[in-house]
Amino acid sequence: MYAGCREDPKARIEIQVDDDVFNTSLGRITSKQYQRNKLIYEVLSDETLDFYIATKWNERIMNENSDFTYVVPGTLRFWLTKRNPIVKFKLIGHKYVRSEIEDGHQVIFTFVRGDGNRCGYKNMVHH
Repeated sequence: MYAGCREDPKARIEIQVDDDVFNTSLGRITSKQYQRNKLIYEVLSDETLDFYIATKWNERIMNENSDFTYVVPGTLRFWLTKRNPIVKFKLIGHKYVRSEIEDGHQVIFTFVRGDGNRCGYKNMVHH
């Protein structure tokens, strides 16, 4: 998960995915529009993705320090993008030859995050 400054509530998650897997799952979301030559999917209700990700997925995003964040309802957007190929140069004889390795596709999720820690999350759940 990528986030800007501590005060910036925007977050971004990038996940590698095959385009055929995306098209048969998340790509079926009907709320979408083109923006800046990208097909952006908007999730108006976070429960829309429960079938594909898990129930309450939006309430329990946790990093390795056990800090958690949650998705502010109505702010999730995602899109599929093709990653740039990895370029390598190999020395063959006395000449460098360029080769490219395809890096596939990734789905990018962006949302506004709400902050909290694991202890606060446990208290929220058990009350």
